[in-house]
Amino acid sequence: GRIDKIFFNNFINESVQLLINSIFLMESGYFDCAFYSIRQSQENINNMLYLSINSAQLGKWKNKEKFPLNSQIIDYLARFDKDYQEIKSVLQVFFNDFEDLIKQTHKIIHKQGLDTFYKIRAQYSNDIKFDKKAELEFFNKLLSYSICHLYLIFIILDPIGLMLADENFNRKLHFNPSTEAINLKFIKENYPIDLVNLLMSTDFYKRLQNEFGQNE
Repeated sequence: GRIDKIFFNNFINESVQLLINSIFLMESGYFDCAFYSIRQSQENINNMLYLSINSAQLGKWKNKEKFPLNSQIIDYLARFDKDYQEIKSVLQVFFNDFEDLIKQTHKIIHKQGLDTFYKIRAQYSNDIKFDKKAELEFFNKLLSYSICHLYLIFIILDPIGLMLADENFNRKLHFNPSTEAINLKFIKENYPIDLVNLLMSTDFYKRLQNEFGQNE
């Protein structure tokens, strides 16, 4: 919804599509591709936030020139984006849990272990003690966390989406934003710690409350 950042809707749409693709890939049996698609979604949305505060790199990104790795981008955001820095600090448990889940996908994506081989898992699943149910549970958990992560990064870029979802403040916005309210219910139902209240306790969000809180 931000006019000055409208280009970055392309990144949001792409990350959403990658998560959708991961579901179809998993249902079709392409398990390694499914996990890779989720990882791509996470890296793509990190790139979005990085480029939104470092527009000088946008030309290099478009021209496929040398570009930072995901780990370097996360480090940059932690050092130079104050909003990302605060939210990641307040929600550190979530970011740590999500990072651990992503790291677990590396073993699958890079084919470490016989259970990551298609034919072996199909023919010798008992011998290698492959547990498809456990893998699906892991996939569903990772997918849910990825959606929560996407919401958090989107909020940093366009926090009006969070305010629209806040029943205490959404009617104090005396304009009609093109941004849509984020799904707080999904976040609450898919993470054991109350991320929403933690998010609303940040200075990042309190600045919004101060800006619009005096409105009728």
